[in-house]
Amino acid sequence: MTTSKTTDAPVEKQRPFDRLIFLQNGFFTEQGHWIHEIRAWRKAVLETGMAWHAFAHVNLPPQIAAREGVDPCIPFLPGQSRRPFTPKDRLKAFLSGAVILPEILKKHYPGEPSSRDLLYVGYATEVEMIGMERWLDGLPADRRPAVAFVFHHPSHEWRTDPERIMVDGDTHRWVCARELLSECSGRIRYVASLPALAREFSRILGTEVRTLPHTCQMVQEDIPAHPVKLHDFGILGGGRPDQGIALWPSVVSRILTENPGVNILTQSPSGERGDALREVARKKDLSGRVALFASNNSGEDFLRHMMACRVILTPYDPAYYGLRSSMVFCDAACLGIPVVAHSRTSTGRMILAGVASGITYDRQDPEAIAKAAMSALERLPELNEKAQALKETWRARLSASTLLGELCAVFAE
Repeated sequence: MTTSKTTDAPVEKQRPFDRLIFLQNGFFTEQGHWIHEIRAWRKAVLETGMAWHAFAHVNLPPQIAAREGVDPCIPFLPGQSRRPFTPKDRLKAFLSGAVILPEILKKHYPGEPSSRDLLYVGYATEVEMIGMERWLDGLPADRRPAVAFVFHHPSHEWRTDPERIMVDGDTHRWVCARELLSECSGRIRYVASLPALAREFSRILGTEVRTLPHTCQMVQEDIPAHPVKLHDFGILGGGRPDQGIALWPSVVSRILTENPGVNILTQSPSGERGDALREVARKKDLSGRVALFASNNSGEDFLRHMMACRVILTPYDPAYYGLRSSMVFCDAACLGIPVVAHSRTSTGRMILAGVASGITYDRQDPEAIAKAAMSALERLPELNEKAQALKETWRARLSASTLLGELCAVFAE
């Protein structure tokens, strides 16, 4: 497993900051990895003696915001400027972010900004970069906080070649934001969740980008007691197109039709994206063999469902996940559950490199996925042994305490 630079020194001895300000504008619901990251980072930061503050999305329910101790004030989600498909809409959102974020930071920043603050932008895009530059530029130079931008995946408008593991597309907004940040402050750092992604962003931005995993920062209290393994396979995720949602019904139907006695748990997205899955579950000949659970379940419920599965299937599109880390994979690795993935996704490359337990396939179609799934079930004792052996390594590698120490070390250099 590729790792960033580490040190055996305790975090507090190398800590160059008095407080960490966590910008998590993807945290708008209790579902999924956002809540685990917030809890684990808060715990890790407070254990060092640093102060902690976190910004979340404005739509986070007030009761959750109060319970988790976050300020829900950011009105846009990560990558929002890239979700509209027209260049005009993308530019408009980019410029809006440049205006909105500085105003929010002026209004909601906890006290006076300080050079002893570290701002951690957990799911950075060019919008957060340009907005942060506009805010920093308005501060006296001796009061500007250090800022770490963390890249989770390429822009959705870029084209990813999963074979060459490279992207191609319009990068001018990103480069512009990076150049302005460089002129504004010498205490800006860029990190990415995968080595390949770090290399690509370094090439695009023309600056150093470190590797720093930032997913699955669950704390021990979040991990439920081991339930009985109720399902042979689990297909989990929000059901986005890049997660191969169009293939999920065919994969489920093919596996169950060809393998009597096998059963599957699958997350069921709301609306049209989940209709085909619900139709498969209603088939009389598959009765009782397909279990569905709602995509808006809480984080703890998500982990409980995952832990009830023997094997996790990730039929994700390598055109997207070739340079994107999978939270589902990270959860499974930390829980010691084998995974099935396309060989050209980041998960597949880790399986082939021997640092993760699972089976890979080479074609993005139901036949290849079903064949790999049954192969994993046949080799389950061997795969389970490897997954359990790697579990503690993954938990240590992806812990917020480890990442915080490495992040502080980057700024201390």
